[in-house]
Amino acid sequence: MPTAPRTAAPKAVAPAPPVPTAAPTTEAAPAVRPAAAAPQESRCLSVNALPFGEVYVDDRSVGYTPAACLRVPIGEHRVRFEVDGQRSPERLLQITARHTASAPMRISYDFNTGRFIE
Repeated sequence: MPTAPRTAAPKAVAPAPPVPTAAPTTEAAPAVRPAAAAPQESRCLSVNALPFGEVYVDDRSVGYTPAACLRVPIGEHRVRFEVDGQRSPERLLQITARHTASAPMRISYDFNTGRFIE
């Protein structure tokens, strides 16, 4: 009996190799850094004391009187003076964009009378 020609059996297609996936990690993703803060605008504060003394803005020494233009960031600040162990009361000031070198916020204190000079 004649034999029928053999046809090649179709080859089985091998499955594609698995795609490697990253294993979960316990590391946190790198933190996104905030944009650098713009330098804060500052304006002029003119200070004086009788006798001359040290000036404090927000409890930080910023220099001595007299000073025609201490650079202070725009906003609300506590200002006081000290001389020879005496301390003035604090005065709350609002520094705004209009307090320029030619039109500064002015504050003076007289230790002899214990009063701010208006």
